[in-house]
Amino acid sequence: MVTTFGSFGWFLNRFCPDIQNRKEILYLEKFFNVYLSRFEYKGLPDEMVEAMADKNLFEYYVFFAGVCAWFKDPVLGLMVLPVDGGWKLNEYGKPTEWYVHGINGNFVRNLNENNSVLMFNDMACTIPLMHLLYDIRYICSLDDVSRQNINAQFQPFVFYGEESEIKTMDVKKSLVQAFKDFVLMRRRRGKKNVDISEEKPFEVYNTETEFKVNNYQGALKEFENKILTYLGFKNVNIEKRERLLTGEVSANDMIIQANYTNALNQRKYAVEKVNEMFGSSISVEPTELETLVGGLTSLYQGGAINEQKPSPLQGENAV
Repeated sequence: MVTTFGSFGWFLNRFCPDIQNRKEILYLEKFFNVYLSRFEYKGLPDEMVEAMADKNLFEYYVFFAGVCAWFKDPVLGLMVLPVDGGWKLNEYGKPTEWYVHGINGNFVRNLNENNSVLMFNDMACTIPLMHLLYDIRYICSLDDVSRQNINAQFQPFVFYGEESEIKTMDVKKSLVQAFKDFVLMRRRRGKKNVDISEEKPFEVYNTETEFKVNNYQGALKEFENKILTYLGFKNVNIEKRERLLTGEVSANDMIIQANYTNALNQRKYAVEKVNEMFGSSISVEPTELETLVGGLTSLYQGGAINEQKPSPLQGENAV
């Protein structure tokens, strides 16, 4: 079980307790932060902001469950919780009934389309965790192979000998691992009168492993870019930047823009319905990301373009 103190660890234990690989968790945390930076919510009730410790925890719900429900509790006021199930569909396949649960397990409400509003991650109702985890597992595999390739550079040897030579081979291996410039060999004691040609010490073979870490890192970057594309952030492989045509970059940007706009529109639709149903004044907009490039700011993650204030990083031939 993840013991990290904080919301991410708690939600991971609640929704995916089977994910125990530390490397997978580290990458999930990394991209989870990116996921959370996409949208900015304004006009949330003060009591909701205080209850959620100034975090948009409904984005957590969407990340792990794919959907959450906004509703009004007679005591706690406007609330948002992840949807567990109990879906009743109408003739068109639209959900009309569902139930939600509190993360503490003590709060359950049966809701319907007349007293609550569903907010999905996108029109396909995808679960971000599942999409990220698929590519992250490839990233972890590439990272493991990359580390193995690095190890082979300073220990490119296979020791072969008799069973009785195991301890001696272990000693020599430790000297190699310690980066000793030379490993000196000497004849065993009591063997002075033995013909050297008759002695058969253990043998050492050089595997001559080729250094391929750069190849693995390039492949790892491709999977990272797939995640960023799904989340709706502009990305480009820096190593291939000069070889990419403007049309190729624009084609990828269209996918990025579609993903981002799709996710943004679902949230806008949901909060509009929430405002209509509960008289609130909530809004959601693209987050204006601060950059360190010449003090510029970027309003464009991939799908939301401010026509009055275009990003200086955009251009007809920009890649």
